[in-house]
Amino acid sequence: MAKYMLLILGDRHTWADTAPEEQQRISAGHQAFAATLGKAILAGYELAPADTAMSLRSRGSERPQITRGPFAAVDEVIGGYYVIEAEDLDMATRLAELLPETNAPYSAGVEIRQVVEPTTS
Repeated sequence: MAKYMLLILGDRHTWADTAPEEQQRISAGHQAFAATLGKAILAGYELAPADTAMSLRSRGSERPQITRGPFAAVDEVIGGYYVIEAEDLDMATRLAELLPETNAPYSAGVEIRQVVEPTTS
C-alpha cells in the first residue's frame, strides 16, 4: 500500500464567512470520511488560519529569514490534510472524492500527492 497526502485547499476569506450550518455540514462530511476510511487514515488535521503561520526562508546566509504569515501571499491556502493508505493513485483519488471540500462553495479543491518513503541503507 502506498501513502498519499490529501491537501485540502480553500479560500481563507470565504471560509471565515461560511455560515455555521455549512461548517456543520462540512464537519459531518469529515466524520463520514473518517468512518468510511477507518484505519486507512494515518493522520489528518485541520490547520490554524494561514495568517497565524510563520515562514522560514533561506536567503543564502547561515540563519533563515523568518516572516509572519503563510509562505505564499495568496488567498488560496491549505486548510487541512489527511495522510491515507491506498493501493494506487486511482484509489486515492476515489477516496479523496468523498471529502466534502470537493463540492463546498469555499473550497479550491483537494490536491493528492504520493508520500515518498525514506530510503534505508
